[in-house]
Amino acid sequence: MTTFNDPRVDRPTTYPSDHGFILLLPDGIMQGLVTAIGAHLGRYGVHPVAATARTLTERDRTALYEHGNRSKTSARGRAHGPTMTRRLLELDDSIAVVVRSDQAGRDVSRLLHNIKGPSSFLLRDPCGLRSISNSADRCMSLVHTPDDSAEAARDAARFFRATVLAPDWKGRRLTWEFVAGCRAYEVPNGSASRYAIAIRTVMRCACLLLGGRHPLSSVPESALWTVYEACTLWLAELPNPASAEEHDRFVATCDHLARLDDWMPGAGWECRDEFVSTVSAVLASLLDPRSYNHKMGLGLLAQLDRLRLSLTPYEAHHLLTLTTFFEP
Repeated sequence: MTTFNDPRVDRPTTYPSDHGFILLLPDGIMQGLVTAIGAHLGRYGVHPVAATARTLTERDRTALYEHGNRSKTSARGRAHGPTMTRRLLELDDSIAVVVRSDQAGRDVSRLLHNIKGPSSFLLRDPCGLRSISNSADRCMSLVHTPDDSAEAARDAARFFRATVLAPDWKGRRLTWEFVAGCRAYEVPNGSASRYAIAIRTVMRCACLLLGGRHPLSSVPESALWTVYEACTLWLAELPNPASAEEHDRFVATCDHLARLDDWMPGAGWECRDEFVSTVSAVLASLLDPRSYNHKMGLGLLAQLDRLRLSLTPYEAHHLLTLTTFFEP
């Protein structure tokens, strides 16, 4: 059992050795490497128990990177590291993950630090996490890991508050596919339609509401798992561009999930968390395509921006295009 402090207070808290914290950075997310990173950690018996995502602020960067011994191995690294890290974190969301080891008593924080591997490509470790990017000329900044359990507790407290972390919820365990869903990023391609971007945003909302383990709101987990699973199935089916099949499938899925109205605040559960209530409102708006219009789309983008949930210009444009021109 682990309890985090309020994330607005930057102080260490107790953390058991078999828990750890890892931050998946935009480099890895935008390359689609979240599940590959998870598979690598799974070989060490390390699995996710909580996950959330947001675009990090300068205050986050300072708290995560400027405590303790974090000097670079080169003069240029020491001179330009803070600026380049700031630019990296501004690219998109980072995904914060609390992990737990299957092996009781294992020092997970030290394990994560060691398997990350050196940052210099000249010292490249072919078995390290950084090598997953398969980059020939440098090691991509895929993850951030604290140095020890005290730092892990401090860093996790920025993202998860007053949260008790069991390894599963009523028999369900998080997967790394679920963790990736907290951003639900897809590299633009010919089959990534406006409908798919909307469904990915719906899935993202469900993952954030579930993965954050929010203690101030008795979030109805069963309905949100249904939302997540329905989105996963929808995205797995390739569209037929020669017909209106994808449009009809989108409407049918929205109608089905909208009837699960017990995931909305006020439908038998209490919400005292602004993040939860706003994400729930975004989810409700997306599942009501017959109410789509330009003003609604602009409001949707503003809500996501206020929560520091990134959309690329490509995603934002096509989501707004869908809400502006949607035909029921």
